[in-house]
Formats: sequence, C-alpha cells, structure tokens
Amino acid sequence: MPPSTNCMREPGHMKLSLMGVRYELVDEHCALITIDRPAARNAVDAAVARGIEEALDRAEADDGVRVAVITGARPSSARART
Repeated sequence: MPPSTNCMREPGHMKLSLMGVRYELVDEHCALITIDRPAARNAVDAAVARGIEEALDRAEADDGVRVAVITGARPSSARART
C-alpha cells in the first residue's frame, strides 16, 4: 500500500517523510530509514512502527535497493540556560 505522505525527488535521491520516520534513497542501492522523534528520544510508538513498516515495504518494492539501514535522529540538545 503506498503511503500517504510528502515525497520529494531530487537527482539520485528520494526523500519521504511519514509518521515520524524519514526515508531516503541515498544511492541506487541503499535506503536510509531514520526515526525522527528527537523530542521523544526516538521512541517507537504505533504510528512510528507503521512508518517503519511502510518504509521497509517501499525499500523492498524497489528492485535496486539492496540494503536498508534503520537509524535514529540525533536527540534535540537545545536547552535554555539561565
């Protein structure tokens, strides 16, 4: 099932954002799936799990993708100091 998301295509790259998950085709053979919930320390909830599943489905459907790497975005480190 194709995800209902924002999708941008650039030469050699595809970026997709869905349910707290980013999907990027970093080259023709490698997909990067990033959990992007730094405020929640990249915790996986039901929506993120669905996003990961959709991203993996997208990678599996692409005959050129040979590997999918799952990672987490860096935690937000901006803090107010007094």
